[in-house]
Order: sequence, then C-alpha cells, then structure tokens
Amino acid sequence: MSGQREERELQGFLRDVDEVAALIEGLKSEDPAVQEKAMAATEKRLRSVSGKDGKKPKPKVDRTVINTQPSPSFLVALEKDAQERARRRKENEASANALKEKGNDAFSQGDYASAVQNYTEGLKKQKDMPALYTNRAQAYIKLQKYGKAIHDCSWALRCNEKCTKALFHMGKAYLAKKHFQQARECYLKILEIDPQKEKLCKDCINEIDLEEKKLHQEERASEDLKSGKLTAVAVNEMLQKLSKPDQDPLYYAGGIRLLTDLVQACTEQTLFRTNGGFGVISDNKVIERVLSAKITSPAELELVCALLLLWQAACKGNEENQRLLLTHPSVNAQLPALLCSEAPDVQEQCMALLSLYAQTEHGRTLLIRHLNTTKWLQTLISLVKVADGRADSAMNLLTHLIQEENFKIQCRIKLSTEALPIFIQLLSSSKPLNEAVLSRCIALMGDLCS
Repeated sequence: MSGQREERELQGFLRDVDEVAALIEGLKSEDPAVQEKAMAATEKRLRSVSGKDGKKPKPKVDRTVINTQPSPSFLVALEKDAQERARRRKENEASANALKEKGNDAFSQGDYASAVQNYTEGLKKQKDMPALYTNRAQAYIKLQKYGKAIHDCSWALRCNEKCTKALFHMGKAYLAKKHFQQARECYLKILEIDPQKEKLCKDCINEIDLEEKKLHQEERASEDLKSGKLTAVAVNEMLQKLSKPDQDPLYYAGGIRLLTDLVQACTEQTLFRTNGGFGVISDNKVIERVLSAKITSPAELELVCALLLLWQAACKGNEENQRLLLTHPSVNAQLPALLCSEAPDVQEQCMALLSLYAQTEHGRTLLIRHLNTTKWLQTLISLVKVADGRADSAMNLLTHLIQEENFKIQCRIKLSTEALPIFIQLLSSSKPLNEAVLSRCIALMGDLCS
C-alpha cells in the first residue's frame, strides 16, 4: 500500500510539473489569446492550491498606485530638501567657475601645472561641468600627458555628447600619440555635429595626413640609411663636411651644390631634415654673414644662389621641409632681404623658391602665416618696373597668393599707407614698363581692393 501511494504521489507531481510547464509556455506565447487563456488558468490553479492548503489568500496590492494624499509634513520636508540641494549646487557652481577662471589665468601665463590643479579643484565642486574637463585636457596636452587629456575629453563627452571642444582636444591628443585614425574620427564627429566647422575639420585632418606622411618618410629614410643606401649615406657625410666652421665661401658653395644633387628624392630630403640640414646650413657663421650683408664678390653670389637652389630641392614636394624652412628664425628674417637683393640672380632664385610654396594650398598657407604679407606685396609690386623675367615671376607669385582670402585680409590692413603709394608711383612713372605685366598688376590690385 505504501508503494502504491508513493507511485500515485509521484505521478501527481509529474502531472503538476507538466501543467506548470504548459502554463509557462502559454504565458510566453506571442498570441494574446493564448496568453490570456494561460493567465486565467494560472490564476485558477493558484486559487486551487491556496484552497488545498487551507490558508486564506493574501489580498492583492497594486504597488504602482501613487498615494494621492501624501502627508503635509512629507511635502514640507521634500520642498526644503530641494531648496537646500539647489542652494548647494548654486554655491558649488560659483566656486567651480571661480576656479576655472584661476586655471585659465594660469594657462595663459604658461603655468600649466597650476592650471591643472585649479581645474581639478573645480571638478571637486562640480563634476558635470564639461568646460573644466576640456580646459584641463588642454593643459595636459601642453604638459605632454596625452593619455590624461583623452580621459578628460571622454568625461566631457559623457556630460555633453555634442561637446565639440572635447572632440577637438581629443583629436590633438591622439595626433600627438600618433594614433592617426582615432584623431581623424574625432574631427569627422565634429563635422557631423556642426557642419559649419568644415574648414576647421579639413585643416585638422590635413594636419593629421601630413604628420602620418612625415612619420612614414622618416621610417623609410631610417631603413635606407641602415641598409647603406649610397645617396642616404652621402647626405650625412656631406652635412658633416658643411658643418666645418670658418671655411671660404666657395668651399660651402661647392658642398651645397653637391648636396643639392643628392636631395632630389623623398628619402634624401627626409635625411637632410632629420640630420639637421636646415640648421647646419643656416646657422653657419660664414653663410649667415653672407646672407645678412650686401653681396660684394662672385664667391658670395655663388654661395647665396647655391643655397637658394638647395632649399628648392629640399622643399620640392616635401611639406614638412617647407614648414621647417619658413619657421627657422634666421631664414624667416633672411628671405625678405634676399627678395630685395640688388643681384638679379638672387631675386630670381628667391622667387623660384617662393613660387614652389605658392603652387599648393599648404604652401600658400605657410607663406601667409609666417611672412610679412604687406612687405611681400610692396616688393612684388616694385618688381613690375624691372625689364626682365623677374617682373613676370613676381606677378605669377602674386597671382597665386591672392587666391587666399587671408592674404587679402592681411594686405588690406595697411594697403592705403604702404602698398598703394608704391602702386601709384608705378602708374605715374615716366619709365617705359612692360604693358602686359603692368596690366596684370592693375588687375591684381583691383582684385585685392574689391
């Protein structure tokens, strides 16, 4: 009898399991009718189970119902708490803004460590202020702590996912770490958020492309030098010879001519740059003296022309070399003097160098950014009166430069006081002028004044 009872209990248990499984499947069904039927069966089964236990079922409570008659004391406490929170937030916001301004002052004075400290204190007062994160990121970039800058920009984006300033500085930090693709993605995201920042994003992406190109050039040049490529080794050897001090101008002129023949390809141009070629040449005392003074001998003329030809060869098609040349302190000061030289050959080669820059948007941007545009305009206008090819070269150069709106803007600042008087003298000159060149000059000045 005991065995039969256990068998019946087991069978009953298994039936219960099957019924519960069927109910669960019904409740999971996507068919509303099946779900409703399963729900009714479930409630019926629960009632039957409760009845079998002999226990009174607990009353159901709808926990989603909101009490429509809260205690007055609770409302008073709630309002007081809200007011207190608002007061504290206002105080913290004022403190955070004050610390941000202190950080900005320190940043503007170049004290980036103090700037970071102030921004950090500000974030303790208000953790959701994007400006504190982006400003601290900018200071970290100045301190070359690029990982921390990226982390701060990420937090700024958590506070405001459309914070373009955070994306801008994040892109700069990624670029410094040579993570080129991540840097590009930052500026593409800015463009999605604000299409009006197209020029900014384009310039930043161009900067990334140039930096990546520069890295690949230097890696390739290093490999060629290690492998013993003849021209690569020769560039190094020639720079060492030219670094000898106090030699005759013809010694340097001859060496520079040989070096010019070597730096015709990208690898050799890159090795010229990475081995300090611009400094070796421009910082040489003899060369610097010849460039800074009036040319008094054929040897000095040969040296200056050789140097200008070398710069042309080193910079042709090489954006990083173009940048380094124009940002070299002595070169930046010497080029205007060379363009005004009394030696026609020097003027011609100087304009050839500048024309090399003017042929590309990147090169024109460098010229406008690093040179005195008003001074260049005056010099180019004055060359209209010469009778040889320099006049045409000057107008060709001016034609390229005037394509850039920034060139026009800068030239207009002192146009009436510095450039126009020279132009008026040119028009009233009794000396015969090349009519074609003069016509081009008049048209260009009209474009500049429009």
